Amino acid sequence: MVSKYPQVLDKERLESAKALFCEVFGVSGLRAHQELAGKNILHGKTTVYDIPTGGGKTLGFWYPLFYYWDSKEAILTSQRVALVVSPLNALMNSQAKALEERGIPALAVNNEGDRIKHRVIFISPEMALSTPFHKKVLKNKVFHTNCLELVIDEAHCTNVISDVLFKVGVSPGCEWVAVSNAKHNVALSVRILQHLTGTYANLYSLFPAEEGGEFVQTLIYVNSRMEAKEIQDFFCRHCPLHIPGKHGSSNIPRTRLNFKK
Repeated sequence: MVSKYPQVLDKERLESAKALFCEVFGVSGLRAHQELAGKNILHGKTTVYDIPTGGGKTLGFWYPLFYYWDSKEAILTSQRVALVVSPLNALMNSQAKALEERGIPALAVNNEGDRIKHRVIFISPEMALSTPFHKKVLKNKVFHTNCLELVIDEAHCTNVISDVLFKVGVSPGCEWVAVSNAKHNVALSVRILQHLTGTYANLYSLFPAEEGGEFVQTLIYVNSRMEAKEIQDFFCRHCPLHIPGKHGSSNIPRTRLNFKK
């Protein structure tokens, strides 16, 4: 039986894949770890991809698909698909929406007939283990033939990685692509709260210190979605007037302020 994973990758197709990838995602190039992880996937090598938050890990998941796409139109006609198992529903929805906005069909779990309708499929661990999913998707011959990669996302720490490898029957000696979590532009500081927590007035310290300044990219961890919404509303109400279209609206720039539950 002919393997769906080529032993030798075509250099011209790789260059074409990188060019289309950069065009679709609006980036200037691939990072070394993204390219290495992508080539491992294309060769069919099981790989632990250990990259810190913000390091571009998810783009490394999508890059291998582009090897089989020679144009934006081919994205819609290709049968190649990536299956992503993630425990975070909100993150899955966000990632699928981002892919859809770039012309890459994503999100749906089911397929109609023998035609795979989506290039990226996000499912929860519970769904991945369900009998209906095994019968309708994993045992589907078309899906099995065209599934380029299985991604198990959000396995951050060593114990979780070891557990995942054990449960899917993979040796710890598999390929590893890792980047240090050290972030030299990040520092820890402690502030004494001056105001009641529910007022969110303590967050004033995050506002631009200089007139005309922008919000520094910040992660705000909260215990519920309601708190995240309330904090977002707080920033919108008090957002500096010089930030166009943001004052008094619900469009506070999430690229700079990310709320984590």
